Amino acid sequence: MAGGNIRFLGHLPNDRLPEIYERHDVFILPSLYEPWGLVVEEALFRGLPVIASDKVGSAADMVTALETGAVFSLAAPDGLSNAIHEVEENYETMARRVADINWNGRVEAQLKAYTSLLD
Repeated sequence: MAGGNIRFLGHLPNDRLPEIYERHDVFILPSLYEPWGLVVEEALFRGLPVIASDKVGSAADMVTALETGAVFSLAAPDGLSNAIHEVEENYETMARRVADINWNGRVEAQLKAYTSLLD
């Protein structure tokens, strides 16, 4: 059903992930259930806009809130298709937002959140 420009890679060893991210333009995670989805952060760190289902826990914080891709509802028949079109139409803006993520700031904020629990 997928076009020639879409490949399903299946399971990959972690040491191959950087090269895979570098060779692609968008990361899609259509999970039925994903409590967080660390691969969303990995893809963003590598500069890729993300398309994720609404069942991916990190989608709200990392995709919707940062406007770095699109989140689609698994319940919507055209959800994934619409998300692909949304990213295609807004690719330049989303790619710029991905590039502008302040990773050091995110790390510092996360460390502060953890250490505040120790007080």
